[in-house]
Amino acid sequence: MTADAKTVPTRCWPVSEWPAPDQAAWVAALQPGDALDPGGLAARWATATRCMIENGYGRWLSWLHNNGLLNPCQTPDKRITVERVAAYVAELTAFTAPFSVQSRVQQLGNALRAMCPQGNWSWVLRGADRIRARAIPARNKRARLQSPDRLVQLGVQIMAEVDASTPGRAMWRAADYRDGLIISLLAHRPIRARNLTMIQCGRHLVQRSGVWWLVFDGSETKTKQPIEISFPVELVPNLECYLATHRPVLLDVGHRHGRALTDALWVSAVGRAMHYASISLQVRRRTEAAFGKALSPHLFRDCAATSIATEDPEHVRIVLQILGHSSLATSERHYNQAQSLEAGRRFQQTIAELRRGVAMNEPVQGRSTKRSSSCAS
Repeated sequence: MTADAKTVPTRCWPVSEWPAPDQAAWVAALQPGDALDPGGLAARWATATRCMIENGYGRWLSWLHNNGLLNPCQTPDKRITVERVAAYVAELTAFTAPFSVQSRVQQLGNALRAMCPQGNWSWVLRGADRIRARAIPARNKRARLQSPDRLVQLGVQIMAEVDASTPGRAMWRAADYRDGLIISLLAHRPIRARNLTMIQCGRHLVQRSGVWWLVFDGSETKTKQPIEISFPVELVPNLECYLATHRPVLLDVGHRHGRALTDALWVSAVGRAMHYASISLQVRRRTEAAFGKALSPHLFRDCAATSIATEDPEHVRIVLQILGHSSLATSERHYNQAQSLEAGRRFQQTIAELRRGVAMNEPVQGRSTKRSSSCAS
């Protein structure tokens, strides 16, 4: 165990620092199965799920250690008691949001299900359910939602300001244009954060018969189903401007500093592929400046679903396509592509109808959306 584990109570121990019995149980849980052996439960989890549960269990071990309750010779099932879990929850509750407490208990229960499959851990998972049922959201999410037309308008306005302005370094202008395109794209196609971040030109962003598509195979999606959604027609000129003019500027910054060129669609101001944290930071900063309340990329999904349910309830089923829940089995490929195109057009029509009452040159209310030189990302 490292020395700083005692001084950082919220630290999640990585697997390499777990006691030997825990590491052995986790390795067994990760073993893939075959025709005669189902294998470990964790082997069937997505990578993101496995990492989340690893962190959650590492947090439990850290808490045990800091409270003098960790016997490294015991197996995981021997350490856990109702009293200890109750004390763990009490400490988490003192400085953690309710839904985060629920997540930690859920992660602990799932880790035990995988590592000690012979035990009955339903009581831990039921406890997580009760915490969730009683939880009051720490932030009022509904109060932060914006209609998709306002989000599209914000993104388009940012890009228009770049095209209309001449001063400023090309790098900052390119980053501004990128941010505007991200916001407008998310408003039209609120894909999940992981898929938004991973987009690569030629792999996930492709052009077929003059139509731009966003394509993700089953191994790259949360639902394990392939997703193919058309790029919004309204934004195609902006996409092509970004690809031809602004993205090369950002790539050149990295090239001048000896960095290899990236195929990532979203390029940072230092010429690297943007991580989700950087994308989220820019989206939150821009939306807070415009609306007074920051929206994360994930909240764009809530904005879309709420808007469809409110403004176009007769077509509420298109939310499945807009949010990327479609399945593209080979036999259904062309049919589902048509369905995805139609869903995108229908949602775009809804946004257009909402925007019709707003003058196209009217700025989004709020503080300036322009970037200061110290904000480039």
